[in-house]
Amino acid sequence: MAAPGSGVFSTFPAAITAERPLCADQGFSDCGGDDYRNPEGTSFAAPQVSAAAAVLLAVAPSLTNNQVAAVLEHSTDDVNAATGCPRCGLLRDPLSGWGRLNVAKAIAALAGPLPSPDRYRDERRRRHPGAHDLGKKTKITATVDYYDDQIDVYRVALSGRERITANVAAGWPGAQLSLMLWKPGTNRIDETKAKTLRVAQSAMPGAKQKVTFTARGRGWYYVEVKVSSPGFGPYALTLSKTTSP
Repeated sequence: MAAPGSGVFSTFPAAITAERPLCADQGFSDCGGDDYRNPEGTSFAAPQVSAAAAVLLAVAPSLTNNQVAAVLEHSTDDVNAATGCPRCGLLRDPLSGWGRLNVAKAIAALAGPLPSPDRYRDERRRRHPGAHDLGKKTKITATVDYYDDQIDVYRVALSGRERITANVAAGWPGAQLSLMLWKPGTNRIDETKAKTLRVAQSAMPGAKQKVTFTARGRGWYYVEVKVSSPGFGPYALTLSKTTSP
């Protein structure tokens, strides 16, 4: 996201302003060096976003880091040619990200539905020893974001001849999700060579996906949910296991 990074007023304590005796406003004033009297850059923009995150946590201490980031990003004001950035496209763009920070809108957003905390996912997109065995039948609600959280991974224990059926349904219009299953021993799913470890996948991205697979041996398998086109929102993943005859 974007935040003010120029024309930021910086104050200095008396010990520093005293080094500039010709400056009339001594003590907790802007009697500092030119680098701070006319600042510019992310060093001044980033602390404003950090402060906004702190405000959200003060209002709602139970928020996770991912929830704070999602609320801040999705409550921004769009930056585009009409609002002063000729090179910025509509909505999310490479120069301004999601848009300009709006702390008031972010606080107001806390009164509405919040993004799921995604308790079970493996954010590192790799085998995670602390991931949960999701049992015989489990329904999980979580979120994905094409730009910031494109993939969620879940670990599932299967025994020989045990069949898993995974269904995922997106909760926003126009969603394009993909569903994949990876065999035991998969360490990373974001490398080209890892494709040989994929045992099942949905045919084409869409709002609803289904994958079924029967395991030949015991091990930890990995279910991947991926958003395949720009967009973000919640989804529901249902996993069920049965024993084949």
